[in-house]
Amino acid sequence: MLKKRRPGEREVYEFYINDTLRNREEFNFPPNKINTRKYSWPTFIPHALLIQFARPANIYFLISAILNCIPQISPISPVTAIIPLVFVLAVSLIREAIEDCSRQRLDSKQNNEPVMVYRNKRWEATISGDLQIGELVLITQDQTFPADLILIDSGLNDGLCFIETGSLDGEKTLKQRESPKELASKFHDQNKDPLEGFDISGHVITDPPNQDLYLLSKIMKVRFNGGPEETIPLSAKQLLLKGAKLKNTPFAIGVIVYVGHDCKIMKNAKDPVTKYSSLERLMNFGLIAIFILQAILCIIAAILRGHYYHHNNLDEVDPQGFGYTKYRYVIESFLNYFTYMLLLNTLIPISLIITLEVVKLIQGRFMTCDRYAYSHVRKRWLTPNSVSLNEECGLVKYIFSDKTGTLTCNKMQFKFCVIGDTCYQYMRGTQDENTKEEIDFREQENILPFEKYDM
Repeated sequence: MLKKRRPGEREVYEFYINDTLRNREEFNFPPNKINTRKYSWPTFIPHALLIQFARPANIYFLISAILNCIPQISPISPVTAIIPLVFVLAVSLIREAIEDCSRQRLDSKQNNEPVMVYRNKRWEATISGDLQIGELVLITQDQTFPADLILIDSGLNDGLCFIETGSLDGEKTLKQRESPKELASKFHDQNKDPLEGFDISGHVITDPPNQDLYLLSKIMKVRFNGGPEETIPLSAKQLLLKGAKLKNTPFAIGVIVYVGHDCKIMKNAKDPVTKYSSLERLMNFGLIAIFILQAILCIIAAILRGHYYHHNNLDEVDPQGFGYTKYRYVIESFLNYFTYMLLLNTLIPISLIITLEVVKLIQGRFMTCDRYAYSHVRKRWLTPNSVSLNEECGLVKYIFSDKTGTLTCNKMQFKFCVIGDTCYQYMRGTQDENTKEEIDFREQENILPFEKYDM
């Protein structure tokens, strides 16, 4: 069964090695820039307002503001309903703008990461966003791959390298990748330094951009320093994924195969969506229940008002004979229903919505500045991508794990051992919170390095 292709998807994905001008003219590949923003500036206000009015509370207050503008219905000034609604929407739009600007900053940081690229027969420094398909890039140890690459050489023997894909699949175990045997050790000298001045060209035919993290097939034709053209089969062993890190390898040289949103990690990423916490869903349920109760009270009040008007205006005469006064009590009941709705709209407090929006903004700021949430390993602060889910932090219902290594750091520490009839336990040092220095009890007098227990 043939797989149906998406509109605009290439049936055959091909490009030329180290020839960006030809790739741009013949294939028009996208740049290596990513954009994970939820809104665009021209459509921010209408798009954000559309999302805000998907909430039941905002719809209710919008209807109340419209009814307050009708003099025959509203007993109060419309300003009292419009100003709170505008304030709520303004706070919500500001929160959405702050979150979107945070995404833009992260995208800009990733697009401007420094990387070494082979141009004009030498290695030049550039930024990740300027990379093009078919270019050769040089990745050093502990550096993140800026795009999906085909490994052609590395600083280890036989073109081997090791990568960590923790940001992709959660696995901290290093994975081995190997360059084609025909290209291994051709791009560095005996001192394991990357070469300059070499000439490389070729043609790559591979799979179109897809979501499979471990799929790379078809062939690569390479000509090195004017030599004969070699046809090399491709496999997942040569695939270096964007977002992975190079580990235990001095450097790796690869040819860019997928860029930007065509990378496999971006193909697996979902578009930004509006998230609702369990507290907000519970609040919406309560608001709907209160609205139903309010509607019932208004219906009862409107019926009683119409009944009272009917019995107190029986002698009213219609001078034009259209029978207007005959059904005047029905019209009065209908209009008074909306009047009572406006009088009882305080049953649903708009201050609750305002408080939640302001509190979430302040909490998001506190989370960003929390020194206890600072990662000393990655050297970065906590970055909340969406403050709509602050109250969901720390709530765990289910934990799915295939092994214990997923939940731990895979670090083993000596606890105790039993030799013969004696149990030996290591006396670990404690940490002084004031000095932040490790205190070793073994340096103190009359303290043995192991605590002995007789069985």
